[in-house]
Amino acid sequence: MANQKQSGAKKPPVTFEPLPSAQGATGRFGLEDAAEEVARQAKLRRLAEGIATSKRGSEGNRRRCPGCGQWQRYKGERARQIEVEGGRLTLQRAYYACLTCGQTSYPLDEQLSLVAGKEQGRLREK
Repeated sequence: MANQKQSGAKKPPVTFEPLPSAQGATGRFGLEDAAEEVARQAKLRRLAEGIATSKRGSEGNRRRCPGCGQWQRYKGERARQIEVEGGRLTLQRAYYACLTCGQTSYPLDEQLSLVAGKEQGRLREK
């Protein structure tokens, strides 16, 4: 608790928020709905844990610019919220900018093959 109260505490690399599920069914259907909800939250938790191992996509203080080949400098972290099947993930990821051509990049987005927009993965395919 004390760490959360400190100002400037670093945000976790990934957080997840399950989308609200339909509830109210009883009997066998209610049990199936409850089991699906447990599976959905476990899936989101596993995605968050897997992404968290990527070290926010950091490549150090600089990296080669994909546009001009000069050096991009590390500028800090930026949050990105994405939606996947069953919920939302908020990613904290490294941000780089090129002083020569102005191009910015997020290596974590490249590593995860994220596309423009919030919807990703199977949710986007639907």
